[in-house]
Amino acid sequence: KNLHYKVLNEDAQMITAIQSGTVDVCAIPAQDVEFAKTLSDYNVETYYTIFAPTISFNLSENSIMSNLDARLAVCYATDRQAMVDLAYFGNATVLDYPVSMHCIDYDDSLANLHPVYSGGHNLELAREHAEKAGLVGKEIVVITNGGSPYVTEAEILQANLKDIGVNVKINNYDGASYMSVASDPTMYDITLYAVASPQGYAVGMLYEYVMWGASQYSTWPEYERYLQLGATAVATADPEERKEILREMSQLFVDGVLWYGICDQMAAIAINKNLGGVEIWNSGGMRFHQWYWVK
Repeated sequence: KNLHYKVLNEDAQMITAIQSGTVDVCAIPAQDVEFAKTLSDYNVETYYTIFAPTISFNLSENSIMSNLDARLAVCYATDRQAMVDLAYFGNATVLDYPVSMHCIDYDDSLANLHPVYSGGHNLELAREHAEKAGLVGKEIVVITNGGSPYVTEAEILQANLKDIGVNVKINNYDGASYMSVASDPTMYDITLYAVASPQGYAVGMLYEYVMWGASQYSTWPEYERYLQLGATAVATADPEERKEILREMSQLFVDGVLWYGICDQMAAIAINKNLGGVEIWNSGGMRFHQWYWVK
């Protein structure tokens, strides 16, 4: 008859809540998934969220990241598997595409359209592109929203870029401040955040994030062509036609390296074993009206 929500801001509070049995459904932080699976009174369901953390580049003229070689240097220097292991405790998969590989319209033909995805971590290539861009010896500013995974990603990226002679200053903000700073291209060179969409379509994510990020991306030579393709795609009903447009958009996107997809993130939810009818959508939402007590 009643559904009560508890706001638990700290990871430790979530684990304490299921250990004490004070909640029946609870999100589980990545680092505690394996422990949660040992608790006898709960089932733990894991699923891909179509929530994909990314390294997003500032393409405005004031940023050195407006240089394609600088962006490629960052991509090749980044150890994405280390980010999966340390920031997400293995509960993620390294991406072969800029957004989630679990999007509705993704298929294998879109995989590895650029060597930064198919080849990945390569310090030799990273140094080559960094030297070409004049990035060596420079300092770049990386911002995060202060979330634990993003802070860890930033620290790994800082270490990776140090290996090729690039210095990184990390500025961690609270969630609200981060959004304000991220809208000001004079405040950063790289943002660490995530790309997602309730609809779960890659074409929508690739189009809308770039369309609304004009301050970052409007200097990109393919910007106008890309937006034209995106507008056509979202207005195209035929899935095969839309996929052809998506393929062209995707190739333009990865060639321009507007952002670098890090991983496909998994989420975990602990559910009281006596609670039936819990159904998780691919976006992570749940249908509450179907729940019932087994006993």
